[in-house]
Amino acid sequence: VGSEMCIRDSLMMKRQKVIGSTIRARSEELKKIVMQNLYKKVWPFFESGEIKPIIHKTMDIEDAEKAHQIMEENRNIGKLVLTLD
Repeated sequence: VGSEMCIRDSLMMKRQKVIGSTIRARSEELKKIVMQNLYKKVWPFFESGEIKPIIHKTMDIEDAEKAHQIMEENRNIGKLVLTLD
């Protein structure tokens, strides 16, 4: 909860917003355009390291049930990555 409050307070002080979206129900053509624009306009920031994903924990695929439990209990800040080692 403390981390959530820090993020919220920081965003509010700067009058910033976090916006999310899903394109699941959109047409294949629109999805193609979105992905092309993402690759062209956003992906370079990941490649340069300017944008970095927040990874909470990396776990073996066999621990998927534990990963779900972490999410259900809201104990993660960032992504839970499952590996196939």
